[in-house]
Amino acid sequence: MYMNDTQNINERQRKILKVVSQLKKPTRAEIEAELPHSVDISKPTLLRELSDLESKGLIFASGESRAVRYSTDQNSEILYYVDVDELFNTPPDERMLAGRSVHEFLDIIERVDFLTGQDLDTIARVNEGFLDRVGEADPTIFKKEIERFTIELAWKSSAIEGNTYSLIETEQLLKNHQEAFGKSRGETQMILNHKIALDYILEHLSDYRKLSLADVMEIHRLLTGGLEIAGGIRDGMVRITGTRYIPPSGYLQIREYLERLIDIVNEKKHPVENALIISGCLAYLQPFVDGNKRTSRLVSNAILLAHNHSALSYRAVSEGTYKKGILLIDEQQDFYFHKQVFLDQYYFASENYLI
Repeated sequence: MYMNDTQNINERQRKILKVVSQLKKPTRAEIEAELPHSVDISKPTLLRELSDLESKGLIFASGESRAVRYSTDQNSEILYYVDVDELFNTPPDERMLAGRSVHEFLDIIERVDFLTGQDLDTIARVNEGFLDRVGEADPTIFKKEIERFTIELAWKSSAIEGNTYSLIETEQLLKNHQEAFGKSRGETQMILNHKIALDYILEHLSDYRKLSLADVMEIHRLLTGGLEIAGGIRDGMVRITGTRYIPPSGYLQIREYLERLIDIVNEKKHPVENALIISGCLAYLQPFVDGNKRTSRLVSNAILLAHNHSALSYRAVSEGTYKKGILLIDEQQDFYFHKQVFLDQYYFASENYLI
């Protein structure tokens, strides 16, 4: 499935997910007992809803018969269900923040497996189909597909940052060097920088089979060129609109966290897991004055491409949905929603691009 702002689930399923996330591996009977009185549901209907949620990868079942227990993920420390619509309808100053330190968060990231067996099976199947299509593609078509992907990534990644270029205007800029009327020079440069960064990645793919701090810094430099954004790791506090979360501050501390994150990613075995972690944690750490989320998206794509996986354009996700996933990491240190967004866009990309 491809996600939308409501995760393609009904209100009854939302309430079931909320109960499952609050209890520790409840049985069906325990779920039924904890559901609000407003949810009038029979046993067959509850079983059907649980089965549907399981088929969508939103809950996991273990055990047999009446002993079956359910969880929202196999690693509940940083992968647990939260009703994001309900959460973000609460004013920022009333939302609780995670109590862990950055060190503790990174410790959990290091030991947790982000991908379940079901995830790995689906990724393998989808990637096999992707590689078959790439292998069969005519070189001329392949070149055009790279161009199409570049346009759609530059447009959507920039739109997430508030850029007002349309998809058609982005195409005109990147294909015909035609700047859109009424757009700022900064918006135009942001679009162009995405192409510059992606071209660089495609020319240096082997560098991203094992990530380095220099690799991350170079992508950030390319993405922020000509935008009057200070380069290098920041040394000072930054604030994020719409949240009480404050990223770590101080050059040495940020560099330590960033190097630790890169080491963790290099120790993980699956490139999709590596890309998922980088895409969320770079945005969480905010190591640069600006351009952090753009850098997180391009670095994660570099990892995927270096390991023969499809890159994400984010074309099929709304800006609001994407931002909710990142904010959930910032405030709750919870990857659950971002993982759903990321994998959904990975599957979409694998079926719709040749890069």
